[in-house]
Amino acid sequence: MFMKEIKKKPFNLEEAKKGAAVCDYSGNLVRILCFDAPDDSPIIALVQAPISNKWYPRQYDLNGQDVKARYDIFSLYMLEKGEITEKYVNLFKFPILGYKLGRNMFDSEEEARKVGYSYGDRYIKTIKIDCSEPRK
Repeated sequence: MFMKEIKKKPFNLEEAKKGAAVCDYSGNLVRILCFDAPDDSPIIALVQAPISNKWYPRQYDLNGQDVKARYDIFSLYMLEKGEITEKYVNLFKFPILGYKLGRNMFDSEEEARKVGYSYGDRYIKTIKIDCSEPRK
């Protein structure tokens, strides 16, 4: 999703609670973990970094604002319907470590499999992850 124009609309708490897809200003996917943390930033979420595809925790107020950030780029937005909310991750089996998920998430299954196949016999399969689904 990096460097792609993402269609988004202002953050809506009620839609987010119902499981609608959420992103940040840059269009990075956001997984909301809870809406009721006991402080002035009750929304706790994981935000996907655009290059590393790693997920980082952040806290927001009920308006979707990161109160610790100085810039609006960390605010929450709603993804428009039809935007990418699914990613793909590879599963590997290593002799000593056993089963491990790959570090990167991919926008397409084809891209994920291409990387997976480059690991030879250690590659097991590619798994689809729906990032818009609320955590239960």
